[in-house]
Amino acid sequence: MSARDIRIKTERPMAKPAPDVALARRAKALDTLSVVGAAPAGLGLGALAAGVLKTAAAQPFAVGLFAHLGAMTARRRLDADRPAAWWEEALYWGCWAAILPLAGYLALVWLTV
Repeated sequence: MSARDIRIKTERPMAKPAPDVALARRAKALDTLSVVGAAPAGLGLGALAAGVLKTAAAQPFAVGLFAHLGAMTARRRLDADRPAAWWEEALYWGCWAAILPLAGYLALVWLTV
């Protein structure tokens, strides 16, 4: 019997994950998207601060901002079935408090360019 024959006999179709495993995977995916969104938002914000790159900064900032906000909001909804810790609430609302003025500045930059 060859190695290929053994592999064929032992391969089984993947089983559907348990609901708690699927929920944990979804939460991890949302966390990853949030970080991936925050990275280009930070890049765009840094570029907004530099006068030379100012015109190219708004697009990555907007994309990152919306990805981060979407994932952050979806993760909050996903965790809604349990009470949030005080620091989770502070981070969530602190993030919104920081993002709103930045979004206003972004709109101002777009309108004046």
